[in-house]
Amino acid sequence: MTSQATERTLNHVRLVGTLDTQTISRREAANRPEVVASSPGERPRATLVQRVNDVQGTEQRAVLQVPSPFGKPFQITLHLEGNVAGSELLTDAAPGTLLAAEGELEWVQTTDPRYALDLTERGRRASELHFRARSLALATADDEPGCDVWLTGTVLTTTRILRHPDRPVRIAVTTVRVVVERTRRHSRARLSEPANVAVAIPLDHPDAPNLMRAGNEVCIEGMLERYLVPLRGVEVDRAVAALDASWPDEQAAARSPQALRDAERRYARQRRRLQETTRTRVIAGYVALTAGSPASVAEAQALRSAQQRARQDDRRARQRPRRIVAAQAGPEDPTDDVIAAPTDQAAQDGTPAASTLADQAAQDTLTTTPSHGPAEARLADTPAPTEEATQATFTDADAPNEEVTGAVTSAVTSVSIPARTSKPRTPDRQELTKDV
Repeated sequence: MTSQATERTLNHVRLVGTLDTQTISRREAANRPEVVASSPGERPRATLVQRVNDVQGTEQRAVLQVPSPFGKPFQITLHLEGNVAGSELLTDAAPGTLLAAEGELEWVQTTDPRYALDLTERGRRASELHFRARSLALATADDEPGCDVWLTGTVLTTTRILRHPDRPVRIAVTTVRVVVERTRRHSRARLSEPANVAVAIPLDHPDAPNLMRAGNEVCIEGMLERYLVPLRGVEVDRAVAALDASWPDEQAAARSPQALRDAERRYARQRRRLQETTRTRVIAGYVALTAGSPASVAEAQALRSAQQRARQDDRRARQRPRRIVAAQAGPEDPTDDVIAAPTDQAAQDGTPAASTLADQAAQDTLTTTPSHGPAEARLADTPAPTEEATQATFTDADAPNEEVTGAVTSAVTSVSIPARTSKPRTPDRQELTKDV
């Protein structure tokens, strides 16, 4: 096998689609005569756009309309850098021209500035697949519209069983790591660049078991498709909350029903774009197993459950030291100071606390009250309070609410229980009834 055939099998993409336009700024459109005229109120559009990256490097981008394996068309961006063969066609070609592009898939890290709420933030970090074009040409009559892919790599993750969003088809989804080695002429340097490619295959496909075990080495042939994925995370929640907070002001600024409807559509579109995005994956139609063993659907689900349990155990193991440190430190209980304050103040004043006096009075009552005999005997054994104690009790009971603690303390300390010298006379039943 030649080196070109080996590279084609490793990571190669051939794309055939119609050239489409994309929006540009009005300042850029003023210097470009090939810009497509736009209607009043809309931004100008062009077939080729030039962008400057974070390190001041220039990159050209073009978009093509391509059918998916299941028939739904999508838009894909061609990233061109340097001298790409046939890139001059993009300058002269009109929208709708059928082009053929060849290149490879790249796994890149991107930053979305829409999630930056102030100047100190850069945005939300994410990873996605880009199509890096290496050559462009006009499509011939033998070229079939679509995006064909040839990959060779290793199954990286366990399989998920999902339902296709556009067709009533159950698919098995996994990730395949493709490692591309790059060399240069007249140099012994060898650089390896990994690319994590999302791969899906219909569950009833005969080659599906070859993708259902992590570690299998496979050769894949299929087609690209774009699909919607929901976005979650702290950055997404913050951006959506900021958009929702600004919506009442936009509603109030609308001066007419038509302006309000336009604002509502714009608000719904911005909110939807913050909560979802499009991603690229390969729909495999052929999978050859070069190393490893196939797995059934039940075995793939068991492997995924075991992987999820292992991740949960690992997460708990990482969090356990933090919980131990937090338990040893112990949170400060604010009620401790509230409870201890009266006792500390009473200790400084040299007087016992009200709770201590109340407990002592209750204990004295239990001690002086016999626990035997009928009710008449217990009433006879209970000594009558003195006149001074009774007067003091009624006086303290009339105290205001903010002095309840002082009143209770005064009442408890003022009541004196006289010593019993002789057994008092037992009153008869008439006297008891009269007292009651």
